[in-house]
Amino acid sequence: MRSIKFLRLSGWEECRRSTALSGDVSCCGQIFKRFRLRADLEVTLDFWHRGFKVDSGTASAFRRLLSHAGVKRVLDRAELKGVSDILGPVSGAFVSGQSEAAILLQSAEVRELNHRAVLIVFWTDTAGDRSFVSVFVDADSDGTRIDEIHFSAPVTSLEDCAEAIADTLDSIQWNVAIPPPVPGLSVAVF
Repeated sequence: MRSIKFLRLSGWEECRRSTALSGDVSCCGQIFKRFRLRADLEVTLDFWHRGFKVDSGTASAFRRLLSHAGVKRVLDRAELKGVSDILGPVSGAFVSGQSEAAILLQSAEVRELNHRAVLIVFWTDTAGDRSFVSVFVDADSDGTRIDEIHFSAPVTSLEDCAEAIADTLDSIQWNVAIPPPVPGLSVAVF
């Protein structure tokens, strides 16, 4: 990922069963890597770098959202609808029809994660019976390129792996000139 300089993955193992899950280039130049939690192999961590720019209107809306990161706040559906192109599968919560029942948006918030503004979305794919914690990062600091970090677990076990997810996110060191995170001083995600 372009935006991450360091991330502690000692509790995770990279999935290497197929080239699609081992970090090779996906369609349209998107890069995808998947890891699974050693303590519970049903829990996954996916990294996405889209490889293409979003349109200027979406980029502006995303930058506006992130500009409010100094104070952690919960976002409403109207605010998220402006960045639905960035949200990928989560945007199904905004589309009427079949997708609406399959994607349930629990909450979304903008916050600083180790001194960098990010959008964090908590959602559930009811058809797949999985809960997600998705983190959207402005990779180039202009809103046009988005890096994504997605944690996924069966709905019944998300709370059991919350500490592993929080520890992983707390270990991030961004690819920008900021001080590294100090253990114990970060705000927990859960």
